[in-house]
Amino acid sequence: MPQNLTPPVTAATNDRPQGSKGCLASLDETSIKPALAEGCDKHGDPQGKTTMVLFGDSHTEQWFDAVDAVAKRNHQKLVVLTKSGCTPADAYTIKVNARRAFTECATWREEAFAKIKELKPALVLMSTRTYGDPPVDKAGAVTVGKAEADKAWSQALIRSAKRVQQLGARPVIMQDTPDPRGASVPDCVAAHPAAVQQCALKVATAIYATRKTANEDAAKEAGFTVVDPTPWFCTDTVCPVIIGNALVYRDGSHVTTSYIKLLTPLLQAELKG
Repeated sequence: MPQNLTPPVTAATNDRPQGSKGCLASLDETSIKPALAEGCDKHGDPQGKTTMVLFGDSHTEQWFDAVDAVAKRNHQKLVVLTKSGCTPADAYTIKVNARRAFTECATWREEAFAKIKELKPALVLMSTRTYGDPPVDKAGAVTVGKAEADKAWSQALIRSAKRVQQLGARPVIMQDTPDPRGASVPDCVAAHPAAVQQCALKVATAIYATRKTANEDAAKEAGFTVVDPTPWFCTDTVCPVIIGNALVYRDGSHVTTSYIKLLTPLLQAELKG
């Protein structure tokens, strides 16, 4: 573990986007209005002639600092429409700690689409955490088998991207970041300071290869841009949890803002065009 590890393991939990406070709606929130009241439509370059929207769940919101920097460099306004546990894909999940469909997400998502229609943005960057279970219907019933989950989710994501396109914006799909699968990375590094390689994620489990491929194939067929951040995190076999002196994960799922900031030039290059 580097002596100048950033963030330190003791501060990792709080190494999250600070500029977008109030922009990640809670699980129970059904409206985008509280976020707009917090100024979540006033990021990037407020004087920009065009607008970019960051749309999705917490795996989308974790990119805020890089996206905000790109928007400023491109002289674009940035509007942040994100909600905890709420995929932008046109499908239902089971609500966390509940036994029913996440209807609050669907209601919130419709408001987000209405706002996108109003904004007429140039670009909408969408991302979502990878859900292992198949999507469900409004009644909470699973409609496809486990084997069809990847295709069902990619089709749901493309449906939302097509809707964004119909509203006049260019949709860009960001593939999910490598997943520690709930294992707290800061805790592991703290427990193995002299052998942090023990905490490295294996590509075989951290990357949902079949979902990534399904997303790429569906997006290619629809003519949409896909950004795959995997090379920014992993070699062919492992995804280190420390790169340089940066701690990559703040918990068992999300990337630290310290590391996200370092990826800004790479994201800038991907969002051109």
